[in-house]
Amino acid sequence: MVFVDKEYIASLGIPFYDRESDLVELEKILGRGLLLVYGPRNVGKSELIKYFSWRKHIPLIVVDYRSYWDRREWLRARDLLSGFIEAIMGSITGIPFPGRIVDLVSRLLERFKARYRGLLLFLDEIHLAYSSRVEAVTSLEALAKNILFGGSNGLYVVASCSEGFIASPEILPRIIGYGVNRYLVKPLEYSVFRELAIDYLCRQGVRGVDVEALYNVLTGGCPGYLREIVCVGCGNWVKEVVETLVQQLSKLSMELNVESLELVKKVSDLLDTVVDPLEDPRKYDLALRLLDKNIVYFEKVVDRGRIKYIVHPQLPLYKHAVLSIAMDRTLDPIDVCNRVGFR
Repeated sequence: MVFVDKEYIASLGIPFYDRESDLVELEKILGRGLLLVYGPRNVGKSELIKYFSWRKHIPLIVVDYRSYWDRREWLRARDLLSGFIEAIMGSITGIPFPGRIVDLVSRLLERFKARYRGLLLFLDEIHLAYSSRVEAVTSLEALAKNILFGGSNGLYVVASCSEGFIASPEILPRIIGYGVNRYLVKPLEYSVFRELAIDYLCRQGVRGVDVEALYNVLTGGCPGYLREIVCVGCGNWVKEVVETLVQQLSKLSMELNVESLELVKKVSDLLDTVVDPLEDPRKYDLALRLLDKNIVYFEKVVDRGRIKYIVHPQLPLYKHAVLSIAMDRTLDPIDVCNRVGFR
């Protein structure tokens, strides 16, 4: 039976579905320093953290860098009183550098610790605060040290990021050494996604959708895509997703100096397979490059003491599109939508 919390309304306008095992794991590791939450886009990372704070009655400050990515400039931190008022409201409207946010909230916590048992600071999509991976990693190291040695007991700091930007197997060990814990948020199981999708689509007045095909062909267990598909139309959404994928593969083709069709065939063979970095470094390098471009995400597995990675496509649609291109077929967005039941 799927767990549903009807007292909480998620950003999709529906109750919170499942994630009970995630909530248990978060409670175990939260408070041990900076927690980096990563996973596929639209998998529900932000909703999970917001729900966790609500369920545990921990006051939440959300800094959403998606609202500021195009400005590339950070405003001065407000004074303590203004910052406290904004904390009560649940967001900070003037976005300073992440380290300054932690300092501000740490001082707020010290001033009001008699009133609150703790504060949860959520730096959502933190990679958008930086112009390069080097800058991001260096700043995260400093931020983690600030949290670990700053003595701010009761201040919980969680950051979410695009898994391809700073959550690769090459980068994570470096920031983990500075007291960064990480947690992979996986796509929802089909049984959960089915209940969630039916609820959302019914509320939106959408009928006749084959949810199983929606899961296997388009979105996988990433519920955040439901709103996009309904709002822009299935055909437009498929077209935009495939165009973005082709652009990224074209860039990668030029970077590697490999013919496009040859690269696509390699990618097609790589998706949903297990890669051993030691046994096949070339495949692993290609997988890392696909991760960097947010075409795939990794799931770490340990096999007989060896660390390997399952290379999952960000979206099932990516796999279908790559396979079509490799077989020299045209992927018609209308046909795809008809297959799923969006007409």
